[in-house]
Amino acid sequence: MIADSFLLNLLKVSLATKDNLPIFSGIYYVVDEQNLVWYVGKAKNIRNRWQGKSYHRFFNLNHRKIIISQFITE
Repeated sequence: MIADSFLLNLLKVSLATKDNLPIFSGIYYVVDEQNLVWYVGKAKNIRNRWQGKSYHRFFNLNHRKIIISQFITE
């Protein structure tokens, strides 16, 4: 799926700066440099979901220029 203008206009954090993700619950989208959506997820705390390298998709995504877009649902 290619990211549309709605997704591309959400707040974005690169995988390298994932510590800047919010601590709120929400839906997040993982998008690569070609605007291809790799994953859609939800979390009670988006930052905690991506902490460290323990996230189950981290190694699959680490070699790409990934952006995590977030839609906060507080």
